[in-house]
Amino acid sequence: MPTGHNHLRDGAAGLLEATWRLVGRASIYTSNDTDGSDSFRQLTFRAILRKQFESLTAIVELSGEGRGNVAIALLRPMCEEIIWSDYLVSLPPDDATLLLRCMARLGLYDTFAAQKSYSEAVKMGDLGFSPESEARLSASAEEAAKDLKMLSKKLGWPERKLVMPTTKYLAKVTNRLEMYNFLYHATSRVVHFSVTELMRLVWGRPGEIRVASNFFDRYWGDFSLYWGGWIYAQTFVAISQVLADMSTDLGPEELATFEAAVKTLVSKGGVPILTRAEVMRAFR
Repeated sequence: MPTGHNHLRDGAAGLLEATWRLVGRASIYTSNDTDGSDSFRQLTFRAILRKQFESLTAIVELSGEGRGNVAIALLRPMCEEIIWSDYLVSLPPDDATLLLRCMARLGLYDTFAAQKSYSEAVKMGDLGFSPESEARLSASAEEAAKDLKMLSKKLGWPERKLVMPTTKYLAKVTNRLEMYNFLYHATSRVVHFSVTELMRLVWGRPGEIRVASNFFDRYWGDFSLYWGGWIYAQTFVAISQVLADMSTDLGPEELATFEAAVKTLVSKGGVPILTRAEVMRAFR
């Protein structure tokens, strides 16, 4: 697919325009007695929605500024977020809440442990955590690990050394395996060491070869606009229907803008990972 199509930016920008009001409302959570234990799940969904809105906003801005090579790095978390959103929506609220709380507690302790290990190795000194604080973090993580093991059996996760299921497993049970395989491969080239990706900076002819990110900026910008918009649209639909304390319906004009933006975004097909130019030069 040729690069530089304005319809991709128009489509992504249209999605932001159609949803900014509801995302703004979702960003202010007013809980009440009926929410009970669901508050943590509600806050997680709102954080995902807000983060994706801001990620797509950044993609639109970066691609417009000639920094599409940077924008693509935002697709990896967006891909995981839509998979997790689908999975969490499918669970009973109490199970989803327990899972999220366990992940939060374990994640907090893992971060603390990594920080402590590094600070001791390089003699950073006291980081402000008392022995009592460390003990509370450790106890909370142990409790979360037990709850998570119990939950894994209830939800039928595959048995593995690490209790948490893989993203690929979640993609399979949410019918997003094809998307996972495609986008994870595409984004892995950007967030990990990849000679193939590095060679996208190298273009020219024998005698004069130049190295710069701008050779593939517009292409990665188009890739990010298409897939970022596509993921965001589906995340919005999945999450907005389970948010409490607010009307999740788009107004007539907003709905028309949303539908038009989606049609505009996909009007000329998806953007692939590999281009013909790259393949042809590999055989020269």
